Amino acid sequence: MDSSGPDYENLLNHNMHSYTGKALRRANRHLELPFSLRLRKSDIALLCEHLLKIVPKRRAVFSGTWEKQEVLAKLFYRPLHIRRHLQRETAGCQALAKAGIPTPKVLYAGKTDNASVGVLLFEYLHPISSLRDVWNALEFREEKQLLFRQLLDIIAKMHQAGLKQCDLHLDNFFIHHHTLYAIDGASVTRSSNGRPLAKQESLHNLGLLFAQLTTQDCAITIDLFREYLKARAWDDTERIHDDLQSQIQQQQEWRFKKYFARNLFRKTDRVVYQRSFRHFMLCIKSDYSPAMADYLDSLQQLSPLPNSQSKNSFSEEFSVQIAGTDFVVTRYRHKGIDKTALSCWRMSPAAHAWQKAHRDASLDQTAPKPVALLEKHFGPFCSTSFYICKADG
Repeated sequence: MDSSGPDYENLLNHNMHSYTGKALRRANRHLELPFSLRLRKSDIALLCEHLLKIVPKRRAVFSGTWEKQEVLAKLFYRPLHIRRHLQRETAGCQALAKAGIPTPKVLYAGKTDNASVGVLLFEYLHPISSLRDVWNALEFREEKQLLFRQLLDIIAKMHQAGLKQCDLHLDNFFIHHHTLYAIDGASVTRSSNGRPLAKQESLHNLGLLFAQLTTQDCAITIDLFREYLKARAWDDTERIHDDLQSQIQQQQEWRFKKYFARNLFRKTDRVVYQRSFRHFMLCIKSDYSPAMADYLDSLQQLSPLPNSQSKNSFSEEFSVQIAGTDFVVTRYRHKGIDKTALSCWRMSPAAHAWQKAHRDASLDQTAPKPVALLEKHFGPFCSTSFYICKADG
């Protein structure tokens, strides 16, 4: 929409729909667009035209028009939290700008005239590209290194200014006219004394960034850590590199537990889940063909396994072909009543294998794809478990 033309005035003057905070929560994603909001201490209404992002019943992001200019509008409408969200995001954005970090300018921070919605208006920059999208589109090592060097330069400036982006990831940056911008002021914290971040806190924050890269991308960017050390005027020692690697490993484990591990043994959209008195089964939905379903049913009754090869005293591995695809099946057996008794509160060996395979996949490590987990039960006790993966990595 041309914000300089008559359409903006016409829309606002033709009884356009407006929302209160309660109405926004109730409408959720079913909003009537465009709509207008009257702002405190402003004679001009905000026109919200396009929904860009929404956290149901809490906040939303729109593109729109205000005072005849295009704006990005963040609306907060969770009761009792509006003031805190406004203050935190505004303070973070102002701290970034003061530190010389490119970030969209805040044009308005306040509430609607009925005080039920918090409003943050930013200058609307376009065209823009998410740093993650640009990163994923790059094919050559040199291009990625050049881009990552720019990112580390911004992070070094933030840390030197005593700032830390707690939710540090590639989606919190975008590129506009070859300039890298930082966003999400709400996740920016400032050191209490205003001094540069301490070494350990800085490495912890960098570890979070590197931990989100694939194994290959981490390998081609880790040497650029030396550029960060130069920017912070720190000595380039073997110990500080070891400290960073330790932080990366810790952050990888933390990310896996937070985003992956808790959903590995639950019913989700990507797995077929079955639990009964006699068995527990998980299978990747895309691999759960009729042939696989029949095989898993027969596997529960299977005792001697054909073509098996003993791995150790309690497990054996064998190959099988199902519907033309090769799989590897590992069977684990608990030997003795005591081992079986302990199984009621311990994870089965097959479940450990299932978890490890997903952890490796989350780190983009080359490993056979996990397909299914099957446990034979008598109530809470597990006597035998099976782990199935693709034969090719």
